[in-house]
Amino acid sequence: MTVDYNVLAEKYDLTRMANIKTIQLFAEELPLEGKTILDFGCGTGNFAYALKKLTNAEVYGVEPSDGMREKALRKGNIIIKKGDHKCIPYEDDLFDFIYMTDVIHHVPDLQAMFTEFGRVLKPNGLICIVTESYRQLENRFWVKYYNSKSRNQTQGIHGFGY
Repeated sequence: MTVDYNVLAEKYDLTRMANIKTIQLFAEELPLEGKTILDFGCGTGNFAYALKKLTNAEVYGVEPSDGMREKALRKGNIIIKKGDHKCIPYEDDLFDFIYMTDVIHHVPDLQAMFTEFGRVLKPNGLICIVTESYRQLENRFWVKYYNSKSRNQTQGIHGFGY
């Protein structure tokens, strides 16, 4: 079963907010003032707008769901374009920092995603992937919305939390 994020978009913000600790960690650990940042899989823009407000960086988004993207665009003045792991619709070497939060388990082709990241990321740019462990994801109520292919892919992804 796949999720229709266009339908889900209207209620998404009722349960999914930007994690301010994550945004503060970005701001504390990275020099983001004046930088160009991409929120990959930005959804309704919660993280992008929080990061913009905290750092005044130039924040962009990319989101495949029309409904999610339209809701994000209503929130303020950030450029958010339709795109996905195969096509990030921005020019080469544009971003100093690319991040994604709770998105990687939706990406069916990580190689294609990292190829696109490499294309749009400036030399010496940084990438940050924030996600939960496979066990944490499997225990969330929304796990039923993930298709089995993306759920199985997260088994090979490891990271750390705070």
